[in-house]
Amino acid sequence: MLDHGLHRRTFLKSAAAAGLLPLGLGAAHRVSAQESETTFRFVSISGPPDTIDPGENWEGAGGFTIIAQVYDGLFRFEGAETSEIVPILAREVPTPENGGISEDGLQYTITLKPEAAFPDGSPVNAEAVKFSYDRTQALKLGVDFLLDQIAETEAVDEQTVRFTIKQPFSPFLNSLGSVFANSIVNPAVVAANATEDDPYAHEYLISHAAGSGPYLLESFEPELSQATLARNMDWWQGWPDGPHLDRIVVQWISESATARLMLEQGDADFVAGLSAEALTALATIPGIVTMEGTALGQTFIAFNTEMAPYDNVTLRQALAYALNYDAAIDGIYGGGRKLDSVTPPMVGYAPAATQYTFDLAKAKELLSEAGYPDGLDIEIAVSQADELGSLTLQMYQADLASIGVNLTITTMDGNAMFTEHLNGDPAQALPAIFSFMAADYPDAYQLLAIAYGSSSLPPAGCCNFAYYTNPEMDAIITRVETTLDPDERQAALQEGFDLAFADEPLIWLHVFADRAAMKDTVSGWEFNYVNGMAYAPFAKMSLG
Repeated sequence: MLDHGLHRRTFLKSAAAAGLLPLGLGAAHRVSAQESETTFRFVSISGPPDTIDPGENWEGAGGFTIIAQVYDGLFRFEGAETSEIVPILAREVPTPENGGISEDGLQYTITLKPEAAFPDGSPVNAEAVKFSYDRTQALKLGVDFLLDQIAETEAVDEQTVRFTIKQPFSPFLNSLGSVFANSIVNPAVVAANATEDDPYAHEYLISHAAGSGPYLLESFEPELSQATLARNMDWWQGWPDGPHLDRIVVQWISESATARLMLEQGDADFVAGLSAEALTALATIPGIVTMEGTALGQTFIAFNTEMAPYDNVTLRQALAYALNYDAAIDGIYGGGRKLDSVTPPMVGYAPAATQYTFDLAKAKELLSEAGYPDGLDIEIAVSQADELGSLTLQMYQADLASIGVNLTITTMDGNAMFTEHLNGDPAQALPAIFSFMAADYPDAYQLLAIAYGSSSLPPAGCCNFAYYTNPEMDAIITRVETTLDPDERQAALQEGFDLAFADEPLIWLHVFADRAAMKDTVSGWEFNYVNGMAYAPFAKMSLG
């Protein structure tokens, strides 16, 4: 069995979208007419989160929809098409120029906004920041891997906190902007609910909140796939004059068709995570506005490079040319962006030198070069809940058959698939899997490191699904991590992207299209490129 931390690190963040997590109730909760006058009803097509403790949560359904509303971080990412890190609790973004980042890149000193406070009036000070980061690291519940580089968090004075990291780590500042692992918790609430066996009040914070955000958690009922938020009238940032969302009912629904009907019938104000078909249908209905953006979730096929025949680089290249990318993206997923690098556009992104297109003649030629002129048998596993992934593999199966490759598609329970594949012994792992992952923060380093780095090999790390080891790649990743020169960092990233696509341990298919719809009476909504449609800026929104 996988330890709890690895299990969560590997796939929980994206699993709800593929049905790997417990799904919401099929029947929609209906609200009264009176309730609809004062309550904003937000529906997310996913399973409910297991926990809303920010020291554990690594799921978009909870992190973006709940935690981002009730907790603040030092920084957050904003922007609809690109991502910019902005200060929230911090007064400014630290740089070498303003003295916030030391010359050796080992210390990040952050000054806090003195007006920041928790709902009970206690300050969000340096001690609270230190307590929150120390707490997440001490809990060791999975999401703490995002804080692995922190050697010490120090409260220098009331308004100053300093992070000392283990070695120069160029993505460190960007990692602080993630919703995950960076929420500041009220130490007083933790102390009031701690026990001898649970000194960090983890059991309490699984279903309660202790943040300084614009909303308070009124209730969290995962058994009903529902949570309720109430406006924090004492929010330290203050509320401008005008209408606001005073109460928000969040529901997690398993079926896109059910959520669509809720919006059509007036039982929802906003629905996130719609299918392409549902979005097309809703676009024709008066009074409903539809939206589509690019998500950060990425589909891939990972080959077990420690197992024959997938240890053959030329064979992997041949298989990459046999995938009909456009047909899968447009015909099966209903849109999205073909990946031309390890990540979509974000900090450090650049296209890889090698690009794969659907070319069966090229695939056949490379099969012969790889030593398989008459074809061969291969196997790819996919979660039984991943319907679109299964359809993609069926299309792939037919195309491969035309060049003599017999693909067996193994459909498995999602948890069982990851448990077997990530056991740490590549000889006992699966030959190949179809799945998806997403970056925790918009820095291209992260996916390069976790998908291709030796330090991310199972079972100790996440998420080297291909069991890929290459000293040259490890050296490149180290250069990206440790260089303080932006140009040198980008050059190293480019080398990493080029090597990743040349060796092709993973076939990257596409980045998901993220779809939502809302009533045309909703104002103030903005798309967030990093957090996707599962996040809505409730504090800026109103119902007209």
